[in-house]
Amino acid sequence: MLLLEFQSFLLDGLLNTLLLSSVMILGGTFFAVIFAAGLSAQSAWLRRPVYGLVECLRDIPLMVTVLMVYFVLPHAGLSFNPFWSSALSVSVWGGANGAHIIRAGLLSVPLGQREAALSSGLRGWKGLFLVVVPQAMPIILPLMSALSPALPRRVLWGQCLVSTNCCVRRRS
Repeated sequence: MLLLEFQSFLLDGLLNTLLLSSVMILGGTFFAVIFAAGLSAQSAWLRRPVYGLVECLRDIPLMVTVLMVYFVLPHAGLSFNPFWSSALSVSVWGGANGAHIIRAGLLSVPLGQREAALSSGLRGWKGLFLVVVPQAMPIILPLMSALSPALPRRVLWGQCLVSTNCCVRRRS
């Protein structure tokens, strides 16, 4: 009887959790690819700051990151609601962890395969996507699929913002 009474509330929570989980997985994958590209850059001027950012994001506790995005970024002019602040912070955290997975997978492809792509006339992005990435995917996919369920489990951190936001609204 109690479930029927709160049926719309529970359904709304389920839909928001599924939407937030989807956004976190897609955002985490997006940031992982961007960070991995920065970590794999040949220029030290790009690689070192990206490495520092990735390590900083991995080392700061996730709850601190969520709270910083929600409470500190508005002072810098970037204000997000609880949904997007938790989605952004967990996506960036997941991207920082996924960046090392993608980078390691790409580096696991033997150098001879890269040289074979170059000798076949496949340079730059074409050689990367036609030769290196297909061989790296068997290494990247199992680890990324292990990271993907970890992102929706972090929905709880975003729920702390939502519940805090509801409590503040009720007091006023």
